[in-house]
Formats: sequence, C-alpha cells, structure tokens
Amino acid sequence: MSWETVELGSLFKITSGGTPSRQSTEYYNGDIPWVKTGDLKTKYINQANEYITKEGLENSSARLYEPGTVLLAMYGATIGAVSILNIEASTNQACAAFVPSSKVDSVFLYYCLQNLKSYFLFSAFGGAQPNLSAGFLKSVRIPLPPLEEQRSIAAVLEKADHLRSLRRQALARLDDLVQSVFLEMFGDPATNPMGWEVTPIGHHISFKHGFAFQSEYFSQSGKYTLLTPGNFFKSGGYRNRGEKQKFFTGEFPNEYLLSNGDMLVAMTEQAPGLLGSPLFVPKTGQYLHNQRLGLVLSNELFNKDFLFSFFNTVYFREQVQFTSRGTKVKHTSPSKMGEISICIPPIELQNKFSKFMLKQRLQTEQSIATGKKLNNLFNALMQKTFKGELQFAEAEASFQQLEMVF
Repeated sequence: MSWETVELGSLFKITSGGTPSRQSTEYYNGDIPWVKTGDLKTKYINQANEYITKEGLENSSARLYEPGTVLLAMYGATIGAVSILNIEASTNQACAAFVPSSKVDSVFLYYCLQNLKSYFLFSAFGGAQPNLSAGFLKSVRIPLPPLEEQRSIAAVLEKADHLRSLRRQALARLDDLVQSVFLEMFGDPATNPMGWEVTPIGHHISFKHGFAFQSEYFSQSGKYTLLTPGNFFKSGGYRNRGEKQKFFTGEFPNEYLLSNGDMLVAMTEQAPGLLGSPLFVPKTGQYLHNQRLGLVLSNELFNKDFLFSFFNTVYFREQVQFTSRGTKVKHTSPSKMGEISICIPPIELQNKFSKFMLKQRLQTEQSIATGKKLNNLFNALMQKTFKGELQFAEAEASFQQLEMVF
C-alpha cells in the first residue's frame, strides 16, 4: 500500500530563531538554552553550548521551542544536520524548526529529514555560505503514513540506529583499552614513572616528508590513492574518505609509493585533533605519500606498535600542539617532532605489547566490518522506508537482520 506524499509546508509553519546583539552583554549567560547548528550533533539535544537571558530572547528574533521540536541546519557546513529538542530552548536563525504536530511523529520526521540530507546538500545555494531557505523547505515532500504506522516505523529505526551506536561505542572501548594497557606497561610518558631512559625522538627516529603532488592530476578514481590528513582518525588508524577520497593519475618518484605496514603521522591539522595522529598503510591498494604526512623511520630500539600507541598518548599530542605553528591551520615539521622526548623501554616488553596489539587489531577489523554491514543495512532500511516501499512487517524483519549482524 503506497503512502501519501505531502509538502512540509502543509504540515508545519517552518520558523527559525535569531541572534541577540553580541554588543549587549546582558543578553548572554542566562538560563535559556540557545541552540546553534553546531549543536545538532546528536539525535536528542539536552543542553546547549550557549545560553541567553530573558532580555536577550525578548529583544531579538530568537524564540522558545517546546520539547519534541525537530531542528534542521540550513546554513554552511552543517546543512542537513538534524536533532530533536529534549528541552525547551531557543535557536539562532540558522536552525529551521518543526514544532510537534498531531499529524507527524517527531522521531519519524527526524529520520525522514536525515534521509534527505544528500538532497539538502545538493539543493543548497549561495557562494561562501550555501544555505537552504524556509521557502524551499516548505516545498519538500515527505511520505506520510498513518500516525500509528509512523510511530511503529520510527521505533524500528530507533532500534536499528541504537545498534549502530553500540557498535561505535564498542570501537571506542577498544581504543581506550589499548591506551590503558600501554600506560600500565610503560607508564605515562609525561612523568616516566618506570624510570626508562629518555631521549629526543629525533635521535633514533626520523620523519620523512612526502611529495608535493600536482593538483591538476587529482581524480575521483584511479590506481593510486593519495593519502592526506583526512585519511586519519583522531585516535589513529586509516579512514576511507569515500566519495571525498583523492586519487593521483600523474607521474611521481617511486620513493613516494608506500608499502603495506608503513607508518605515517599527520603533520597538518586538517581537522581538530588530527595533528600527530598515526596510521599504518592498509594491506589492500596502492597509496602515495604527500608532503603533509611524515613517514616514520625508526631503528631497532623501537617496535612500531609501541610507537603507534605512543603517538596516540595525550602527552605526545600536547607536545605536537605546543610546538606547532599556524593560526587557522596548525602544522608541524619533522625537526619539531624530533625534539619531543620519548622513553626507551626494553624491546622485549615492546614486543609483548605488540602481540596484544595484534589481537586488538583483529577485533577492531572485525568490529569495523560489522559496523559497515550495519550501516549498509540501516541505509537500505531508511531508503525503502521513505520511498514508501517498506511496510511495518518488513521493517521488523529488517531489524531482525540487523540484530543478527550485530
């Protein structure tokens, strides 16, 4: 049975908030949550990063929204981000608000808008600050099954989304476990409680600069994957950038073709937290070493797994930040990283840690593979649902499939 499709403008009076004058200090640091698009990072919003006063609310176009209101980011890099208010809150003008309706379940609407994110990004207009207009949003059509079926579908989607969240938490716990074992075996490098010999990294390890690959040969596909800081997770490890991945089709010196197992460190902070992050070059594919990454070359005193976890310590990351340069984009250099102190534990202890790391790496790979399957099944479930091709019984069956993958 097909569902009716309805324009959002016929279901909601789509509004947005405003910004109290920054010149009036009495408008800020009050007790009214003031939500901005940067706060739309989770499904539910329980607090804001900024608060305004009653005077700020009354002397601006900001307005209060009740719990259950669905917010959609209309401006800039956050376009398409969606959250649901769990609290009474005000917003700025970049958030479109859909107040609770007797015809639309808020959670159903949340997933419906989330499913439209690619469409919103494609439809945004403007130069330096692309945006969506309230008029455009009013014309967007969504499927509208009966309210009880909306709630049933939303409940299944919430369960499926919860499984994905649990998988992400499991991965985070694996990362935390590695750092805990590292600190237990070797101590905090900031204080060196084990009393290991300490030396500047550069006395035993070098960081080789990469090659300045010419952008005219960048491509969206190709034989050679060009690694950039965007390929690093903040906690270390390789991240496939998907559609944003760069490939290189021109000529280059062979010495910048990386080998499986090579270790690289990000020397440019392409995103907050990436400076100093390490990765091992993946087993599959052919990867190129660009100038914003440092190739780690060490001697027999250090095991690479030990170094990888050392680069992930709070101590090392803080030292990299402290010695970095740049205002908008921070960067470091091989010589600056070489000045950072490192302890030298016995290689036998490092090798023991490496055996532990091998087991953890296998668990992480399995967890990532499961996460990908969960994401693919969840996305397929979303697409079928909001095309009106999925009935409640089918949705329940899809959820059971997700549970089996988990």
